[in-house]
Amino acid sequence: MRREKLRGAEAVANKVAGMIFGDPAKALVMSYVRQLVADGHAEWDLLANGEIEVRFRTGDSFIFGETTIIRIA
Repeated sequence: MRREKLRGAEAVANKVAGMIFGDPAKALVMSYVRQLVADGHAEWDLLANGEIEVRFRTGDSFIFGETTIIRIA
């Protein structure tokens, strides 16, 4: 289970790197989200459509797309 989470986190990190290349504003936002994940305040997953789902321990969930962020819960 832990190894699967690590591989999933690596996949998301690689996707994030591709999304933010050349966009300093996206890079800043995603660096904050990445830190929240690293600190254990959130989890993120790469969805089949290439978007990133971020779930916070508070129960809030967001979808990060190429150009939008959608709050889903």
